[in-house]
Amino acid sequence: MKEQQLREKLREHLAGREIWFSPRVKWQQCDIWGWADGIWLDDYGIPVFFQLTTASNMSARRKKINHWLSENDFTAPIYLYGYDKKKKEFKIEKLN
Repeated sequence: MKEQQLREKLREHLAGREIWFSPRVKWQQCDIWGWADGIWLDDYGIPVFFQLTTASNMSARRKKINHWLSENDFTAPIYLYGYDKKKKEFKIEKLN
């Protein structure tokens, strides 16, 4: 599934929230800190960072984020969203 399709599915899933996605530049990825695809603010105004992927790729993304967390002092919430195409729903994991 293409990233743009995943973004639209996440917008549907988080309906009502203002979501900021990192910009995409042709031939480059512009993730925040090399892993975050975007941010939204929770009900208390705390930034929540997320990584968007397919359900089959969650393990690799989890490993990458956990490695980054082991090297950085970071306390904001991080969520990993993996879209399961067969079930047509997100698998969601809180990593921090």
